[in-house]
Amino acid sequence: MKNHFDRIAQDYDKQIPKHIQTHLLKKKSAFMKKRLLAAGKRYRKGLDIGCGTGHYLKKMDHYGYRMTGFDFSKGMVQEAKKQNKGKNINITEGSILKIPHKASQFDFAYTINVMHHLPTLKKQKEALKEVYRILKPGGIFFIHEVNTDNPLFKFYMNYIFPMTSRIDDDDTELWLSAKWIKKNPVKGFICEDILYFTFLPNFLPKFLFPLSVKLESHLEKITKGKQGAHYMALLKKS
Repeated sequence: MKNHFDRIAQDYDKQIPKHIQTHLLKKKSAFMKKRLLAAGKRYRKGLDIGCGTGHYLKKMDHYGYRMTGFDFSKGMVQEAKKQNKGKNINITEGSILKIPHKASQFDFAYTINVMHHLPTLKKQKEALKEVYRILKPGGIFFIHEVNTDNPLFKFYMNYIFPMTSRIDDDDTELWLSAKWIKKNPVKGFICEDILYFTFLPNFLPKFLFPLSVKLESHLEKITKGKQGAHYMALLKKS
């Protein structure tokens, strides 16, 4: 997996159209900001786990959070540093299975489409335990993943997306079910909420996008997001 992401690091951002990237970046980061503000002023120091090319680090830093990031891929770390050049953000190599930080260091942490790259449920539990370790008491962990409990989007991710992108060519995908997270599989973490959002797949052309965003917003309201293509789970360290 590491070599795969090293190989595609420089071209990673080209795998998904810019207008789709920007839409998801704004949406996911705004959701996290809203929940952090609601949780209280003490939630300032954050960790981006599997930071990729660093766009979410840049966005959360822009919101005023004190950010740190790491990624398993050396190539991705290099790209993230370029993206955040001149900013006071520490970006290093590291694994979610052995997070390179001391216990109880962060107010919040998040992963953006990282957990499904861990090949077994055992490894996913190990990762959750590591995140639990580095969070302060009451710390928040946001998990962003694709909602493959939605059968239509599961079909899209398994058959359509692989033909249009090289992002997940590492053959280690074990999609993380929101239903599994709700069961609180790791002692000490409590799943406080799961937010479902977006409906439309990532291949819509730019000229159709403004209309699709309006349609998407309407669909989210009438279904209360329960059939969304993505989800954000909010876990809290008890």
